[in-house]
Amino acid sequence: MFSQKIVITIEKLVFGGEGLGYFNGRPVFVFGVLPGEEVEVVPVKVRKKYIKAKLVKVLQAAAERVEPKEDHYLSCSPWQVIPYDKQLKYKVDLTKENWQYLTGSLPQPEVEIVPSQNIWHYRNKMEFSLTEDKQGRLVYAWHERYLYDQLVEVDKCKLAADRINSCAQQVLQQLQGKLKLEQIKNILLRYSFYEDKCLGVLFVKDKDIAPISVQVEGLVGWQIVYSNPLSPAAVVSEVLLDEGRGFLVEEVAGLFFRYGYHNFFQVNPHTFSCLIQDVLPQVNPGKVGIDLYAGVGVIGQLLAGKFGKIIAVELDQAAAEIAKENAKENNSADKFVSLSGATEKQDLGKILSSAHTVILDPPRGGMHKRVIGQLLSVLPEQIVYISCNPATQARDWQKLRDKYQINFWRFYDFYPHTPHIESVLIMHRR
Repeated sequence: MFSQKIVITIEKLVFGGEGLGYFNGRPVFVFGVLPGEEVEVVPVKVRKKYIKAKLVKVLQAAAERVEPKEDHYLSCSPWQVIPYDKQLKYKVDLTKENWQYLTGSLPQPEVEIVPSQNIWHYRNKMEFSLTEDKQGRLVYAWHERYLYDQLVEVDKCKLAADRINSCAQQVLQQLQGKLKLEQIKNILLRYSFYEDKCLGVLFVKDKDIAPISVQVEGLVGWQIVYSNPLSPAAVVSEVLLDEGRGFLVEEVAGLFFRYGYHNFFQVNPHTFSCLIQDVLPQVNPGKVGIDLYAGVGVIGQLLAGKFGKIIAVELDQAAAEIAKENAKENNSADKFVSLSGATEKQDLGKILSSAHTVILDPPRGGMHKRVIGQLLSVLPEQIVYISCNPATQARDWQKLRDKYQINFWRFYDFYPHTPHIESVLIMHRR
């Protein structure tokens, strides 16, 4: 029944960015479409209650549709077909709708969104998969939407900083004929807008390969890393080659931060600077600020002027050490304490007991329930919650809202042409 193409009409967009239509009463979700469009799709994931489908052809286009700038847009940025001003409106409306559904109410009736400073070439990090072309040469690739085992060839990507695209092609040219596809997991490029330089990392599944050096303009560091092939992620099991510098330096809101290829750093630092400049005047001064999920110390140090002391907690020990170095560079070492280990495994009662303000920037999964429990036990005066996943932020806020009122809620478009959004909540104790 579902081996053939089907035709559906898109009724609306849903939170997450897909278009929703119906086939024989069953919901069909598909990327790259707009409300009102009639489209031909092929089901690729068929479940009892819904279908995930791949767009084949737009039979009747919406008036607002624009031509995507890339053939591979469905894999990296499926909202390229939506005008940018409409993207922003959809992001606000869909996030509010989802928040209302999850919690029954909104933190505030209205919320504005801050556009990205750049809507193309804004990403400072790209992780390329690889495949082979018809001539057997290595080429970059993205995974097909919904189909992880299928790849689409990529020459370059308009989301990536220009320097990433140029370095990526030069690296690939120098690897041709020296490695087999089955030996490679992926290639990572990270970029500093401040330095206009890149770091490159080749993740391999064969730790017995011969080291391969590359000479690439704009590439200040190059590593080859053996990554356990049993893990789908690019984990660092053993460093096989380490050439040049192992870090980049980026400017954010007037301060400078060092980070390595494996450390978390905001993907769109220019728009992140706008976020910080908005948040700073909203934060009340106090004796102690606590920065949980601190990474290399960026947010805590940018807000350090508000506090007599900053205590940062970060899972990654290497990032926690870099945070100390960044504090020295940013003249806040005398007030900055960096702790390593999982946030939920810390002695949070002790750490939070002195807190005036707690800063949170957790991963997409949101806060651990123990962290929320400790916040409710201590009840710091102010919480600054920055999230790349409003759905988990809404879940966490629902548990805190009886004790806190919202003074600031704003969205930031860190990820143009995708359905993703950054959300900031600033709460004060009731």
